[in-house]
Amino acid sequence: MNDYRTDFIGYPVDNISLMELLNFVNNAIIHHEKHFIAVMNANKMYLSSKNNNVKNAISSASIILPENSINIGMRLLKKPLKTRNMGGIHTMESLLNYCNTMNLNVYFLGSTEFVLNKMINVIIKSYQNLMISGFRNGFFEENEEIDIIKEINNKSPNFLFIGLGSPKQELFISKYINIIKANVILGVGGSFKVFAGIEKPAPKWTKFGFEWLYRTIYDPSKFKRYIVINSFYLISLIKYIFKKFF
Repeated sequence: MNDYRTDFIGYPVDNISLMELLNFVNNAIIHHEKHFIAVMNANKMYLSSKNNNVKNAISSASIILPENSINIGMRLLKKPLKTRNMGGIHTMESLLNYCNTMNLNVYFLGSTEFVLNKMINVIIKSYQNLMISGFRNGFFEENEEIDIIKEINNKSPNFLFIGLGSPKQELFISKYINIIKANVILGVGGSFKVFAGIEKPAPKWTKFGFEWLYRTIYDPSKFKRYIVINSFYLISLIKYIFKKFF
């Protein structure tokens, strides 16, 4: 466990600032270390509650970044975190800026070929000092996984960004963490679509816990999923508050 680790109603998260995260990954590069950085949000709380393998995979991460839903909950518990939202697109953008400044090499795994190619074109234009060592779409069978790991290892990237969605990306990382040759491995969910320009970043008003509503407006098929996840989150938080304070 690191010095940043804390607890949110039974789920591990790290109370870490962006600068502290950048110092952490810089140290990993300097000392040739390997770290898995995970993200915790309402969806991953729900998935963890249903599947111990997911729970263990996320818990094994060197750093667990709290997304906005966690920050809101921590403020309600009067334990505010250092940074409002450390998940997904925000962190990926910060880390790409860092990699660009340091002339580091990165590998991208995930999403469709169409999304991936559009994202790579955007990143090449935006981060001209960044070295892209390779990329591959996220559609593959289990019997192809070892070959994918071999391809990644042949490139020895400093950063491996994996956008397979949850829980697939967490389980994939947990399964192969011991043999992946990369300094920092980060699961970024659907961030590839945002970087590709296919999905817009959530607007500022969603910072109050309404990103799910914004995403549902653009993709109504997700409404039922968000209702289940948000209900689980709210019920879990309410139960914890009553047990803790009443």
